[in-house]
Amino acid sequence: MKQMESDSELVKILHQLQETDKEDIVHEERERRQAARKSRVEMDLDTMDTDDAGVSAVSVAALNQ
Repeated sequence: MKQMESDSELVKILHQLQETDKEDIVHEERERRQAARKSRVEMDLDTMDTDDAGVSAVSVAALNQ
């Protein structure tokens, strides 16, 4: 490790690798959050569709009385 720290070229490469790792972690976290958000939106839309269908059925039943 000391040899790497004394070689400026190796230090640059090590720094680049560490930055790449950080960027990868950030990218993966963003993808995870986006997937979770998409899932929540889809669940909300499904719930709204169910609610709308239930309200429509009740409204039609009320009109038929």
